[in-house]
Amino acid sequence: MPFLRGSPLNIETQPRDDCQLTIHVTIEAEQFQKAMQRAARAISKRVKIPGFRPGNAPYAMVVQHVGEDAIREEAIDLLAEEIYPSVIKELDLHPPAAGSLTNVEEGDPLRLTFVVPQPPQVTLGDYRSVRVPYEWKPPTDEQVEVFLNALRFKRATFHSVADDCPVQPGNLVTLDIAFRKADSSPDAKPLLEEKPSFVLVLERTYPGEMPFPGFSSQLIGLRVGERKTIRYRYPDDYSGNEAVRGQEIVHEVTIREILAVELPELNDDFAREIGDFETVEALRRHWGTWLQQYSKARYDDAYADRVLEEIRRQATVMYPPQLLEESVTLALEETKQELAEDGLDLETHLQRRQMTFEEFVKNEIEPRARDLLERQLVLDKVIEQENLDVPADEVRQAFGRQLHEWLESKTQSAGKKKMPQPTTQETQDMLRRAFLEAYMEQAFERLRAIGRGEAPEPAAADEAQSVAEPAEAEVPETPASSPSS
Repeated sequence: MPFLRGSPLNIETQPRDDCQLTIHVTIEAEQFQKAMQRAARAISKRVKIPGFRPGNAPYAMVVQHVGEDAIREEAIDLLAEEIYPSVIKELDLHPPAAGSLTNVEEGDPLRLTFVVPQPPQVTLGDYRSVRVPYEWKPPTDEQVEVFLNALRFKRATFHSVADDCPVQPGNLVTLDIAFRKADSSPDAKPLLEEKPSFVLVLERTYPGEMPFPGFSSQLIGLRVGERKTIRYRYPDDYSGNEAVRGQEIVHEVTIREILAVELPELNDDFAREIGDFETVEALRRHWGTWLQQYSKARYDDAYADRVLEEIRRQATVMYPPQLLEESVTLALEETKQELAEDGLDLETHLQRRQMTFEEFVKNEIEPRARDLLERQLVLDKVIEQENLDVPADEVRQAFGRQLHEWLESKTQSAGKKKMPQPTTQETQDMLRRAFLEAYMEQAFERLRAIGRGEAPEPAAADEAQSVAEPAEAEVPETPASSPSS
């Protein structure tokens, strides 16, 4: 029989300043004794007591066999598991994460204390007055030519140059690079090592050059076997390997091989070879249009991020610590996956950086997790305030893209076998991702409109109708942890 069915709970609540609620629940002696009896029966089912079948040992025999403290601890756990969902329901709470049993005051009566996370509180302020200059410019003819040269490079031929020939612009250089902190000792292990690394030597500096703009030009004049030290401070927002982000790094480079590069001529024959283009001008127009669309899409995404960041700067955001803990866990898992893609594990990564796990989490993972969490909470609030809806056509288009990608991946792995069909679960997953994709695009489009001062007035709440909603995350109905008795 469920605990306290038909009886009111003796509950006291105490608000906290960290977006949580302290709840005290008083348990009368008679109720606790019944829980002790049930706990003893539960223990007797798990623990073999000589002379009795599982679950049939008398209370006194269970006490004699395991001790009353063990039964009391089991009884408290049973009560906490049964009471917690009843308390949540009676107080009409909607915790975004599991609460916890934080204290047990034994006596007559018994008193249990729970701490329950409350939904985040976000105050946006006058977010619709935020303005961010929109300064996208289409790619120049020179940038289009750089892109076309990259296409030519894919069909280039290479041959080694004499060892006494220095590196020149246009060469492809094979080299070893050791990345060291500028303030580290000479015998310290490098943060990173790239052996080998391949660098196309450029005459000019380009923003996307790796590992940093202008790196390759510093190799000009070196010969095979020669070494050079190159110092560079990576910006805090560096998009490459996070091990060097915000660090002043000494790059120790050793030239291994120098290759001369012969590019195919950019003419009509080349255009026909790489695609369905009759002339090089048709090729140039096609990729010029693509590059313009790609450039604008990337700028628009970055622009929406800047608007969101400006809105966050003036917003007040409060959330329970459990949400940050979840965000830290997710950020840590993402970091492990990124390292695995580079053939590294977290332990090796930390050893190279001379950091403890605790330092890494505190100084890098937690700030990133906090940033992602707060940005998402602010974005969710903007979506709520704007009463955004998702047109069915956009969801269908997004689902079509998801299905096309799924079919391509399955068809490639299956060869020319029968056309694969997604399972019901796979279809539901694709629909959910399609909805989220369309929903987020609506949100980013509204952010861009706000930043440019072109946002329409929010729709009335009864006018905004979404075609679907993503499934809500399930929150455990039992407390996450119990204090030791």
